[in-house]
This record gives sequence, C-alpha cells and structure tokens, in this order.
Amino acid sequence: MDNKDLVAILEFFEEKVKGLGFDLKLETSVFFEIIEKKKESFKEFQHKITLKWDEFNQKNQNRIIKKTFTTFFYDNFHDFLTYFFQTFFGFNVNLLELKNKEKISDEFLFLEYTYYLTPEEEEAFQNISRKFESEVFHGFSFPMGYLFFLIRFLGLIIRRTIQEQTFIMLDAIIVEISEKHTSLNFMIIIKDSKDEIFHSYYNMALYYFLRPFEGISEEYYNKLLKGRENLYQLALDDYPSAKEKLVNLLYYFYKKCNLLQSFSPLLDFFNFVGARVEDSVFSKIDIIKKEFLANLDDYSSEKKSTLIKFFNFLDKKSTLYSTFQANNLPSQKSQLNLFLLYMKYYFGSGLEALEVGDLLFLPLVFKKSLDNHNKNVDDVIGTNSIKNISKLLNFLYSLSNIEYIDLFFKKIFKKNISHLNYGFFKTFLKSFNSNFVSRINQENEILSENPENFPYTFDVIVDHICRILYVLIDKIFLRTNPNDASKNFIDPRSRYIGKNIALRVLELF
Repeated sequence: MDNKDLVAILEFFEEKVKGLGFDLKLETSVFFEIIEKKKESFKEFQHKITLKWDEFNQKNQNRIIKKTFTTFFYDNFHDFLTYFFQTFFGFNVNLLELKNKEKISDEFLFLEYTYYLTPEEEEAFQNISRKFESEVFHGFSFPMGYLFFLIRFLGLIIRRTIQEQTFIMLDAIIVEISEKHTSLNFMIIIKDSKDEIFHSYYNMALYYFLRPFEGISEEYYNKLLKGRENLYQLALDDYPSAKEKLVNLLYYFYKKCNLLQSFSPLLDFFNFVGARVEDSVFSKIDIIKKEFLANLDDYSSEKKSTLIKFFNFLDKKSTLYSTFQANNLPSQKSQLNLFLLYMKYYFGSGLEALEVGDLLFLPLVFKKSLDNHNKNVDDVIGTNSIKNISKLLNFLYSLSNIEYIDLFFKKIFKKNISHLNYGFFKTFLKSFNSNFVSRINQENEILSENPENFPYTFDVIVDHICRILYVLIDKIFLRTNPNDASKNFIDPRSRYIGKNIALRVLELF
C-alpha cells in the first residue's frame, strides 16, 4: 500500500463515523467493512495466525515446562502487526520500528514501537481531524485515536482466532516532533484478560445491588453468591504470588511513565495504595523513612528529605485525581457535581492562587495575559470576578434537580458539560505534570549547593516512587497468610479480615 491507500481508508473511516454517536461496536463494524474489501487476504491472515498457534501448542505438548501465550506473542506479534497494518490499513511498515519487547511474566508482555509519519501521512491525519465537526472523537486526536482503535481491533481478531483469553491494547502513545519528522512512540501490552475474575466481580456487585429488592428468586441470588465466593477463592489462591506480580506491575508502570514522560499513569494506583495505608496502624512517612530511605546510604539527608517532598506532592495530587475520576460518571447530575468540583479546585482559593500558585500550567503567562486584558476594558477581571463565579456556583447547585442540565451549559458555554469537564481534566493533568517537572528542577538547584548531591532525574524519581509503593504494600498487605496481615489495620475484624485483604491485593493487579 502507498499513501493514497492510507488517505482513502481514512476518508472512508471519516465518512462512516462522522456525525454519529461513536462507540466500540460502531468502530468494530467500520473496521470489518474495511477488511472485508480484502476477504482473501483476511482469510490468509487468520490462517497464518491459526498455523502459528497450532505449531506453538504442538511444541508445548512436548515441553516439560509449558510456555504461555506471552511466549507465542513474543515470537509472532510483530509479524502479525506489520501484516495487519500494511495489508489492510495503509501503513508503511518500513517506517515502523520495534524498539523493545519484554516478557515481564508468563501473563504480561509489552512491546515498544516508533512509527515515523511521512509528510503525506501527517497531512492526511490532520485533514481528517479538521473535518470532524461533531464531537465524535472528543478526547482522541488523530492519529492517536486511530491507532488505539486499530490495535484493539487487531486484538479482537487474534483472540477470536486462537480462542485464548488474551487482552491486546495500545496502552501508551506520545507524539514526538523533530526537525526531520514527526513520530509516534507507543507501547502495546498483551496480557491475560482475567475473564473469570471480572465475571466473578460482576456477580458479587450484582448480588449486593439486588439484595434489597423483592421478587428475585433465591436460586438467582445463590448463583450470584457463588460468583462472590469464587472471587474470594481466586483472591486467596493468587495471594502467595503477590510479591512477584507486584514487582512486574510496578516495572510496567515505570516503563509507561518514562515512555510518556508523565507521572499520570501512576496516580490512580498511588492513591489506592495511599488510602489503604491510611486504613492501617502505620504512617506512610514513617514506613518510607524506616523501610526505604534508611537503605539509601549514598543519599544525603537533604536528598532524602527532597524525595519525601516529591512523595507528599504526588500523594496530594493523586487524591485529587481519584476524586475527579470517582465523580466522572455518565449521568448529567454526576457531571454537574464533577463540574462544581473543578470550579471549587480552580476558583476556591481566589484569583491570586491562579496567578502565582500551581493550579495552572503557566500561571505567569495567565497573569500577564490578564493584566493586558484589563488594560483595554472597563469591566476588569479581578477579585470581585471570582466572587461572582462563587455566586454562579451557588446557583448551579440548584440545577442538580433539573432533567436537562446540558441545555443550560450549551446555551452559556456552547459545549455540553461532559466536554467542559474533559477540558478541565486535561488541564489538571497538564498542569500537574509540568509543575512536577518544575519542582524537580527547583529542588535540584537547592541540592546543587552540596556538590555531593547528584541531581534527580524524572526516571530516577519514578523508580524511587515505584519502590516506595512496593515497600508500603509489602508492609501492610503481604504476609505468609492474609489473616496475619489483619493486625496491620485499624479495622481488622470486618473490612480487613483475611479474605478481604486477599481481595484488596488482587485489585492491585
């Protein structure tokens, strides 16, 4: 295929999707239409996958130590991906470079790629992006969104073909622009889909949800109850291998954060761990000092203190991140509550916090722009403006009982509330990561006063934070038997009995 094929495919994709309420079913349907145009090539592709899988299984029968699906994909996935990209979707695979592949465990594999966009490809993606007048792809920008759905679709084809419980997805992507070219650096993960765990979780959640209602048979309740008990048993069976899995998981986070040069992928996990430590009889900082920093013999006291500063900053931001995410539910009422949370976060501390604090990505630029604006208007934006926003927020609280909340926001802001919230969320993450980098630079300047202190780099800090999270989890959760860990918690007889601890550990993965 050449660039004309890619452009034609993108235009076909845009024609099918534009103006519709885009979802994963529609995406799958559109991609199937594309590959149906090359039925014979698609049959050949499926046959190739089947042959490789059968060959792998036949060899496996003669092995004393059986190999898992990750070995199969380690050996074959790159060939599948290049054939799929070039044959059906117009990518020039000569521009696709496999940078790294690692089998972290028997159940987890990741591959790192770089794709170098030609000027024609870059222009094609930009043109299609501009043509999307609807908000179908809000939150996705070409070519990142396109690539995400392609990898998901490839994973679906492979899973259906080999009938194995695998999960293949694009997990991280970043656009890198240089004088020579624009490239896409991305990570694909292949892991166990954990179908049994998710089905059991669903049964447990449904059991607790339906229990207060009348008219549902005990037979059905018992079926759901079996699902709940099966989940606990899965957690207990998995508990002895938790340490090894935890190391693998944190290494994955380390790789993802460094690929993106962003700490965002770790925020949710960070908050989950921090919240559980707060339920324990231990102090997070005490654990860090005694179990981690005490082992850094080559670090000065100043450098250790700086690491604690970084931890506290991330701890605070991870709590905010999880609070925003917990309120990001589909109903308009939930979206209104989320909007009010963002308003409280950004405007609750007044105008000065926006001008000199760490709420915004570029607070000094904001202050300068605001000053220039105020010079040219009579109705200046000042402290009273923030007070007016507070009055507006008080009014918005009354909207929670109105059925069509979106109408109000579209009239005033020309956007629906969920898209406003998405913009605030992106702003929060952008500001957080930029401020984190700024803090690293500021602390390094202070540390440089002592020539024995080597500066912190982003990857070193991520490495340290991952190790700290391991220490925290190990301290409160991991024992020979989960019942032995109950004594580490304030509430050892209900929320943190042995099987619940095993379940909390399972949730980490």
